[in-house]
Amino acid sequence: TRALLDATPTGPTRLGAALRELATRLTRPAVIICFSDLFDDLDETAAGLEQLAWRGHDVAVLQVIDPAEEDFPFEEPTRFLGMEGEADQVVEPRALADAYRAEFRRFLDDISSRCRSMRMDHLLLRSDVPLVISLPRFLEARLQRRGRGSAP
Repeated sequence: TRALLDATPTGPTRLGAALRELATRLTRPAVIICFSDLFDDLDETAAGLEQLAWRGHDVAVLQVIDPAEEDFPFEEPTRFLGMEGEADQVVEPRALADAYRAEFRRFLDDISSRCRSMRMDHLLLRSDVPLVISLPRFLEARLQRRGRGSAP
């Protein structure tokens, strides 16, 4: 964990490429839980996830989002910072709030649909909900769906 804490992010994420590389390195079927906001090339990411599933891995996608990404609570002119090399932008939120929310909903629905088509579990994790609440519920539901419910 020290290496992760000391790491400095550089360049784009390229999640799809990382998932494809992982698929080639794993020699036995494994449970893969991907935690990501999935703000990357979705076709590439889906291809990486599909490669893992094709090789027999049990894949779950836990999509982490900030509540503001989903709720878009902004009302006053706001500067949005480019987090992965994009330029900062100052916008009038009221002018684009409805369109933004609709586009974000399409994004979430697309991811959910892709995961379902690959028979992967998908969970939207809001960063304002503690993992100690959402993760056990997800894992228990996952066990139930797979017919391996916990012992009484």
